Amino acid sequence: MQELLFTLSEIQIKYNPKISPLERPKITSSNDAYIQFLILFDRETISIKEEAAVIFLNRGNRIIGGYKLSSGGITGRRYQDHIGNCS
Repeated sequence: MQELLFTLSEIQIKYNPKISPLERPKITSSNDAYIQFLILFDRETISIKEEAAVIFLNRGNRIIGGYKLSSGGITGRRYQDHIGNCS
């Protein structure tokens, strides 16, 4: 039986922060997180469209970054393919 060989390209994700760690917002309460999440959501459609987002923190609870995972309606939404599917 002949063995199949595949040539794969390497995928690399880089993070190049432009703000020093001590200048990043720090999350100390749920209200701090709420304020930061409001930046990620569209305020004009927040009450009519379902969205999912994530904020990444370092060990000192300072924000590294944020990412909007999905956006959709009441009947369903689709997450990014590399994250998973949901409906």
